[in-house]
Amino acid sequence: MRPSYFHGGFSLAEVLVAIVIGLFLTAGIVQVFVANKQTYRFNEALARMQENGRLAMELMASDLRMADFWGCAPRDSVTNLNPGGFVTVGLSGTNGSNGAADTITLAGATGAGLRLSGTLATPTANILLDASVTGDNDCTPKFRVGEICGAGDTVLVSDCEKADIFTVTDIGNSSGNFLGHAVALSKLYGGNASVFSARTAEYSIAISKGQPSLGVKENGGNWRPVVEGVQDLQIAYGKDTDGNGAADEYASAAGGGAAWFDNVVSVRVAFLLQSTETGLADSPQQVQFNGQTITCPDRRLCQVMTGTITLRNRIK
Repeated sequence: MRPSYFHGGFSLAEVLVAIVIGLFLTAGIVQVFVANKQTYRFNEALARMQENGRLAMELMASDLRMADFWGCAPRDSVTNLNPGGFVTVGLSGTNGSNGAADTITLAGATGAGLRLSGTLATPTANILLDASVTGDNDCTPKFRVGEICGAGDTVLVSDCEKADIFTVTDIGNSSGNFLGHAVALSKLYGGNASVFSARTAEYSIAISKGQPSLGVKENGGNWRPVVEGVQDLQIAYGKDTDGNGAADEYASAAGGGAAWFDNVVSVRVAFLLQSTETGLADSPQQVQFNGQTITCPDRRLCQVMTGTITLRNRIK
């Protein structure tokens, strides 16, 4: 008979069985955790990639809709008085060579415009504006008139008959409210004319911080990235061949000079997007883009996004 103070325990075999069962349970938990983490990474990367695509499409669509806007003046009435050679071609583009991405350049006026306070006395007179000029931290130490920050800015003065592009040499303050210029304007603009900021934007693809990105050069400045994860950009131009204001055919810009773009009324944009993270797919993913099969590098996710944008300043 056992003493009352004796307590039984687990045998060595029972301990070993418990350890093995615990290891199996731990391995299962770890496997579930890893699978859930991979699913989370996959879904987060997919959502981010799609968000980048929508942002890139919206940025380009916004600029495309404003391409060839010169106030209410027709584009063939624009006179370029800018000594820096501001490009007045509302739309142009190039095809990338050897499979490289395309580029597209847009030009036009931006903003709502500021009315003139009266008719100019002479073609070289300062342009008086019917709006107050206030300080703005974004333009310090310059003043800001709408989107015009000060001397050196390229602007457009336009009525429904003519438009002139020139460089601002001086800008008024709260007691002056004028724009100075060093050129003779093509006409004496009156109170029905408005002044806009003039802008060119060239979209292209380049590497930024190790990632292919959609970027833009504004007014001939340096390229800057705006959306990461855009691997390729292909452009097709919708041409109106019968004069009814609608695109009858789409073609690339290969070999097309400035006159080739005159009848373009819409643009078809195609992005090849890739995730910024690697190792998301079980095997290298393949997608069809621009008539070719593209293998996504480093087991990234890839997706094609397309959109067609009408150039509203060119349709009738």
